[in-house]
Amino acid sequence: NMFLVSALVAGTLMVIVLPYNKVGFDEEAHFRSAYKMMLWSHVSSADAIEELTEVTMANWPFNLDQSIEERDMLEEYFAVHGDYTSGSNVAYDVPTKISSVAAPSYVFMAVGIKFAKLLHLPFGMVYMMGRLFNMWMYVILIYFAIKKVPVGKRIMAVVALMPTAMFQAAVYSYDSVVTGFIYLGLAYLLAEILDKEKKLTIKNGIIILGALSFGCLPKAVYVPLVALGFMIAKDKFKNNKERIIFRIANIVCIFGLLFTFVLPMLVATDAMGDTRGGAVSVSGQISTIVHHPLGYLSVWLENVGNSFTSYMFGEGLFGTLGHLSVSTCTPYIAILIVFVILADFTDAKIPTLSIKQKGIILGILLLTSAFVWGSMYLAFNEVAAVFIGGVQGRYFIPLMFLVYLLFH
Repeated sequence: NMFLVSALVAGTLMVIVLPYNKVGFDEEAHFRSAYKMMLWSHVSSADAIEELTEVTMANWPFNLDQSIEERDMLEEYFAVHGDYTSGSNVAYDVPTKISSVAAPSYVFMAVGIKFAKLLHLPFGMVYMMGRLFNMWMYVILIYFAIKKVPVGKRIMAVVALMPTAMFQAAVYSYDSVVTGFIYLGLAYLLAEILDKEKKLTIKNGIIILGALSFGCLPKAVYVPLVALGFMIAKDKFKNNKERIIFRIANIVCIFGLLFTFVLPMLVATDAMGDTRGGAVSVSGQISTIVHHPLGYLSVWLENVGNSFTSYMFGEGLFGTLGHLSVSTCTPYIAILIVFVILADFTDAKIPTLSIKQKGIILGILLLTSAFVWGSMYLAFNEVAAVFIGGVQGRYFIPLMFLVYLLFH
């Protein structure tokens, strides 16, 4: 309840004060996907709105209003030039589409946008409402995750309330969807692992696999987390039939997510990755890794080592606020994290994770981290690069609850 109140108040205020243009990483692409999501055949747009779907001078990351007067002028601009209503002389219809396999992750933002448009709110409010629904969705998911998880409730609450995690929920981004659903799935999974008396119900089994899979859908690099479902002991199932069905469903989820990750590489004729990383080539990078595995391992270890502190409990993980200034509270984050791990205690009646279970979780976390670094090396870096660019600390937020729980 403390998390719910704190997150709703802080998160809603954060959304209200943010500018009406790009402040989050790749926010223009996420807004485009949410605004033009295929919930209807067409949506009403305008040139001023379309500018927010691309990196233009009007939507430049550092072109932010610096005063109340400038913000008022921006609101007035969007009210006139972003008038999407049927009686507008600047509005026109644009076709909707399914942008990628990550499209379902934008449904919350898309519903917020549509709700505001149904109320005929000015476009500034429409833009804000999409962000607001994203924030509220994140807070609700984490609330139920904290409520369900039997251990580490304070750890999860603190991680979810960190500046970067809240900021990503306050802008157009599917990072909050990833974190929210993964934490919800992990909460239900840990409850089943630690409660050896109650049998696994069909509902809880669906929530575990469904939440983890939905959370991993935008970023399949987290797919090893779905394999944690195999940690549920066989005596947790009511009968052998339910156990087999759950195991098969778990396998299907894993390979389905892997397919969404591998398919783009298979269908790409030139096997190109994200060209923002330079002259990239996925096939060329794979060939380099295969022929020089020790060289890649050396590059991987060096890059992980150089960023370990920042991505473990520092500025990169918890203090980065997109294109805005870094959070000023980051020097205290490491102290806070250590204090929470030491101070967070559980009821004596609830068993804690065994050494074996923590060992399995650690292995899954290391594999997932390797997937994160490896995917960026393949798709965002030139062949045989010695520096892995494109990796950001926010990518590890979905893992940090389990990481800190290992020290519990």
